[in-house]
Amino acid sequence: MVFRQFSVGNHSVVNSSSKNNLFWGHLAQLLNVSSGLILLPIALIYLNQDELGIWFIFSSLSGLAQLIELGFQPTIARYVAYSYAGCDEIDEFGVSRASENSNINIDLLCRVYFASKNIYTYMTYILVILLVVIGSGYLYTINADTIKFQNILIAWILYSCGFIINFYFGFINGLLQGRGDITQSNQAIVINRIFMVATSWIFLHLNFGLVGLGLASIISTGIGRFALYKLCWIDKNKENYELRKSGHTVDKKILNILMSNAFRLGWVNIGAFLITRMNQLIASSFLGLKIAASYGLTYQILAVIANVASTFHTIKIPLINFKQAKGSDKNSAIIFGHTLCVALILYLIGSSSILLFGNLLLTILKSKTYFLAYGQFAILMVTIFLELNTSLCSSFLLTYNRVPFVRASIISGVLVVILSILNITYLNFGIWGIILSQLIVQISYNNWKWPMEAAKKMNANYFDFIRISFIDLVKNQKK
Repeated sequence: MVFRQFSVGNHSVVNSSSKNNLFWGHLAQLLNVSSGLILLPIALIYLNQDELGIWFIFSSLSGLAQLIELGFQPTIARYVAYSYAGCDEIDEFGVSRASENSNINIDLLCRVYFASKNIYTYMTYILVILLVVIGSGYLYTINADTIKFQNILIAWILYSCGFIINFYFGFINGLLQGRGDITQSNQAIVINRIFMVATSWIFLHLNFGLVGLGLASIISTGIGRFALYKLCWIDKNKENYELRKSGHTVDKKILNILMSNAFRLGWVNIGAFLITRMNQLIASSFLGLKIAASYGLTYQILAVIANVASTFHTIKIPLINFKQAKGSDKNSAIIFGHTLCVALILYLIGSSSILLFGNLLLTILKSKTYFLAYGQFAILMVTIFLELNTSLCSSFLLTYNRVPFVRASIISGVLVVILSILNITYLNFGIWGIILSQLIVQISYNNWKWPMEAAKKMNANYFDFIRISFIDLVKNQKK
């Protein structure tokens, strides 16, 4: 593997701050959402509002199906990082510790890898039933005046197949992220998304509509996952040899620990879906596809900006896990503070630019769908800013191998859904009801609770931690 910096015995951990990693990381995040900054302009030109609304429903349904992963990928990445740090075993709770000069534990790495592969195989079977059967049944209830249901169904089946292929290889992403091979993981994402954009434009230009986007999804995913598999084994090192040739059977202890931690994080993901993605389905069902398309467009763009802004944090997570395993809590706190400041600043710059000039750009593109009105956009922008801050602080708390926010996430998700429906059906607030429900529920607890808990790990209050981290970040940049 390349771009190494921190030596551990005969092994080193990736230099996750290298310009090469940052380049591929930002490029991957930029292209990672198929309906994001690159694909959306194409879709806006060629799809009418009904078709665009259906496409956003596809995205929301796939997000719902992703919940079956139940948090396995970040859990796998964390335990792979512990294996590379030289931990003897992994614990269900708390950070596994290793000595400063310990070597990679290949036996533990193999056991984590094979348990992960076994889990993803069985989850894929369940995913087929959820997407193809249940998902198709839901789409039958959607009333789209300008599209035949047959075309919607064909597009959905193709899109689902691409999603299933992408999902199955999730354990490889966990392996790459855990051992610090961020570049390889992001290169595969870039390949996937480039082919997605190229094939989407071709099929849409040929008037294939939604079916064309479904075809583009399955073609690009197949190519991207083939590239991921090849990139994963490109290094001829000892651990790759053992992973490919080892006859390890599934270790039930490792399997149970993975399942236990992932299920807790999975409940958090379910809550997160209810908080952030369920409103798209509610808007489609109660407000119609045209309003849902504008809401979906606005939310998707802001989500893409948030994802791009958090790239530096995502790249640094393996290093933070590694530092935790080595007992270097102070260094992990400094790294986290820098990534948090970078993410919040980049998000504010990007989202403010779209607020000011977004609809003008859509007019130039001759889009059939526009962003929400300025006031609605601004409130949604603030909502996602708070979500980004909460998400990054929660991600840092997870590096301590505990999931303290399970109950809060589920309760908040249920409350957001209930409040959204009440706001629409009884109070007639329309799209305002959906926007305000998420903000009101989240700001009541999650938006302040978990940033405060993260700051406690550094023995500081949140605002002092942000101030100190920002000053330190500026000083480092000057140096």
